[in-house]
Amino acid sequence: MRISAATKKPAPGSKPVRGMRSRTAAVLAAVRKHGSTKTYDEIAAMLGTTLYRIASLAARYGIKKPYVAGKLRAKQRLQHRPDNATILATIKAHATTKSRREIAALLGVSLCCICYVMRRAGFKKPLVQSKRLATLAHQREIVLAHGSTHSLVELGRMLGVCRQRAWQICNRWRVKRKKYVYSKFGWMSSRQLRKLARQPDKSLAAIAAEAGATGTALAKELHRRGIEPFTKRERNARLLKKGMGFCSLCRRAKPFDQFRRGDSRSSRLDNRCLECRRVCAAQWRKRRLK
Repeated sequence: MRISAATKKPAPGSKPVRGMRSRTAAVLAAVRKHGSTKTYDEIAAMLGTTLYRIASLAARYGIKKPYVAGKLRAKQRLQHRPDNATILATIKAHATTKSRREIAALLGVSLCCICYVMRRAGFKKPLVQSKRLATLAHQREIVLAHGSTHSLVELGRMLGVCRQRAWQICNRWRVKRKKYVYSKFGWMSSRQLRKLARQPDKSLAAIAAEAGATGTALAKELHRRGIEPFTKRERNARLLKKGMGFCSLCRRAKPFDQFRRGDSRSSRLDNRCLECRRVCAAQWRKRRLK
């Protein structure tokens, strides 16, 4: 198969032939003109094309562009770099309060530059506890104090980190953690749980059943958070100390003399007062006569 002259690959170092696209000629001209002062990225941004097109055309026509990015960065770094006297004065001013890495970030130079100036001047900087070490000390104090009594989720909230990070911190200081037991009430805040457990007209089992759990699970969650419930049981116990009982029909608290004796109940009182008992008996007699 015969290849036409228009489809032949140009030899390295050759100039654009006549009939070449003006776009390609402009790219090659820009690479030759700015190759010693600009990078491929800058030339591509100037022409509005891609870096791949610039590099491929330069390699295709054998244009060897010098590397200038490192020189430009070094020049910019030297222009903004303070002199050695300023660096040494800054090191001496912050020697007791900042670490070498923090001083380097303050001056905008590298850590090697700080070490070089200190070695040239023969200055020995005292060891300063960095912010990271202070943070670690704070985390260790919290973990040692609460690691054995709180779950990982609660430790994470205290430390301001996630649960996985709290687990890593506990393992770092070898703290025996409290095993977290899944609870259906774990998503609730203490305020919501306290409001849920304060229903004097219901038992703890009834409250837990409405929430889709068992009474044992709710009792364990309340005990874990240190919340005292106030249900039907606590209400009746408080009334018994005052010498009163609670009627389940009229929903009122009355003295002991308004109730019959009920040996089957722990309070030794009937669950209905005398008045409600008479009303119930009259209704029962009417139904029987009919």
